[in-house]
Amino acid sequence: MLEHMAGFVKKEISQIEKEMLHTQIVDFYNHIVPIIVPLSTLELLAKKYNATYLLSQKFLHPYPKELALRSELKSYK
Repeated sequence: MLEHMAGFVKKEISQIEKEMLHTQIVDFYNHIVPIIVPLSTLELLAKKYNATYLLSQKFLHPYPKELALRSELKSYK
């Protein structure tokens, strides 16, 4: 899903941004970082490059921020 979302900005982002995002996605997959890390980067890039479709997706903010449900790394292990 994360790689699919990245596809919506792949033509606009720089090579450095692509590498950084891909690394974060792989790190999430390998349980090194929580999902909020690549999601925050995706949201930043979507805002930077005005990817309105991505910004409208509930996947970026499915829960109230205060619950911090996407910040716990141990929940993925």
